[in-house]
Amino acid sequence: MKISVALTTHNGDRFLREQLDSLYSQTMVPDEVVVCDDCSTDHTMEILDEYAVKYGLRYYRNEPALGVNANFFRAISLCDGDYVCICDQDDVWMPHKIKTLVEAVTSINRNDVPVAVSSLRQDVDAKLNPICPPQQFPYGERWEDTLLNTEQSQGCTLILNRCLANLSVNYYHEKSKADDVMYDVLISLLAAVFGVKRNLPDVLMCYRHHDANVVDKLRTGKKSFWQKVKDMPTYYPFLLDYRIRELAVMSELVEGEECPSDVRLFLDKMHELHAIRSIFSGLPLVLGLPQLSLGRKLKVMVLTPVVKCLKIIESHI
Repeated sequence: MKISVALTTHNGDRFLREQLDSLYSQTMVPDEVVVCDDCSTDHTMEILDEYAVKYGLRYYRNEPALGVNANFFRAISLCDGDYVCICDQDDVWMPHKIKTLVEAVTSINRNDVPVAVSSLRQDVDAKLNPICPPQQFPYGERWEDTLLNTEQSQGCTLILNRCLANLSVNYYHEKSKADDVMYDVLISLLAAVFGVKRNLPDVLMCYRHHDANVVDKLRTGKKSFWQKVKDMPTYYPFLLDYRIRELAVMSELVEGEECPSDVRLFLDKMHELHAIRSIFSGLPLVLGLPQLSLGRKLKVMVLTPVVKCLKIIESHI
């Protein structure tokens, strides 16, 4: 069994050493760390060269820059492992992260279908000080646990088997709309739709927030009330609008593919919902979804019109 880590970099010299040190200090050290650099202009390449000499790290430099999605899929495609962990350049992994993920993904024992396992994170500042409580989401591996949750598909928490690694790379290069979805969401959705996606309740990494984050998921806490209202889901508290869009794209990507009928129906409903411009036309569709509990349906039925009114007020302020 060979374990790979697919890591991407772009001007990451500020925190890269800490991340690499946490990889090579794992209780289960990866067999290979593969890095794709997206045209860094700082000292990132020097650091990669240093770790290549010291640990055998393999790195490649893109010319020209590829962007986040293409860079990650290139890194994954260059990995030789039976299992691939995805890694950002600026986080710190807890020593048992790889071991925990490997034990979980191998326990599923389904190399014939796409399999992914995700964990949770602790949000920290640039100096690794916690800035909020650790994530807390339920354990699960039903397809609904991934498709109806926007927080359990983060790339840097994922391990994927070789079947999923190959499938996701092929989808990205062969499906024209695949680039409309973030790489980690595409990987997780492919696992949930065609195989197994398990969500662990373990917090296995420190996710660093700093001024150079490509995606800063903590910005919501810094917004005013009316800014938060503007960003609330249209069908509150169902799914964020961008996740409905991603699921609509996924519906098109898997068109003609064999997948469970209930998954197919759900994706088609999301495609239909994404095209609807009136919440009063879309609300019956949401409330009719069998995947939602009665309690969640009641919240949507009561709160969605309230949020719509608040959005109307916000648009006139």
